[in-house]
Amino acid sequence: MEPRGARLKKIRLEKGLSLEEAHKKTKIHLNILQAIEEDSFINLNPVYIQGFLKIYCEFLGVSPEDYIREDKDKVAPAGLSKSKDEPRRSQSPKNLIPTAASLKLKKFFTFSLVILFIIFAIVLTRIFLSSHKFSFPKREARPANVVLSKKSTKPKPKPANVAQKSLSIPLPKVKKAEHSANAQKEGVSLVGVSLSVYAKEDCYIDVKLDGKLIFKNILKKDNRESWQAKEKIELSLGNAAGVDLEVNGKLMPPLGRRGQILKNILITKDTLDIPR
Repeated sequence: MEPRGARLKKIRLEKGLSLEEAHKKTKIHLNILQAIEEDSFINLNPVYIQGFLKIYCEFLGVSPEDYIREDKDKVAPAGLSKSKDEPRRSQSPKNLIPTAASLKLKKFFTFSLVILFIIFAIVLTRIFLSSHKFSFPKREARPANVVLSKKSTKPKPKPANVAQKSLSIPLPKVKKAEHSANAQKEGVSLVGVSLSVYAKEDCYIDVKLDGKLIFKNILKKDNRESWQAKEKIELSLGNAAGVDLEVNGKLMPPLGRRGQILKNILITKDTLDIPR
């Protein structure tokens, strides 16, 4: 009796059909169609073989029952021999027939492996970045007291267009006779402007007469010093409330607070100017 596969191939050729046309119509893989016509099923499950035979027989217009009945007697389950004593057939590459299901499964596993590899690469990258994130040397924070000291000691620059204001105290006009009596009492001659300083407390004093430095020292408590100049006297005090000033024989009001430093006080015949 002619083999089943040869009979199906003969019917296909009589109808003038090629394997490619049969593949397009039945959607069965070319390798499986070739295996059906060559009766070379080895690694396929009998259930799949019967399904492919039925579809192929219906495509060729023959009854599939006759061919499936023959297949039940001839085809053994995949991977098993017909009897316990029969050795397994060697699986050569020609007998490994891929099915549509196995091809889809292979694609699925390949796609899964690619996804897993991408996820693994992302995880490794994040671990690498996190492990090196804190490896850079940290900049040491400066102590707060250092910053405060800098802010407190650094003077704020004054705008160039703003002139420094000063407190100007007009001096009373003194009669010549009164001026002479006071000047003689203090041991000063009648020259321009005179200044007498009495120390109620220890006080640092800096005196310039007409631009020339005359006195730069601490005037001790209960001591008095007097000076005279032609045009001006420049005075600096280390304790504004610690001295009494007499200008041209007249006692001046207190110029500042206790411990306050006043620099460059300008005394002329008419005014006493205190820079602010």
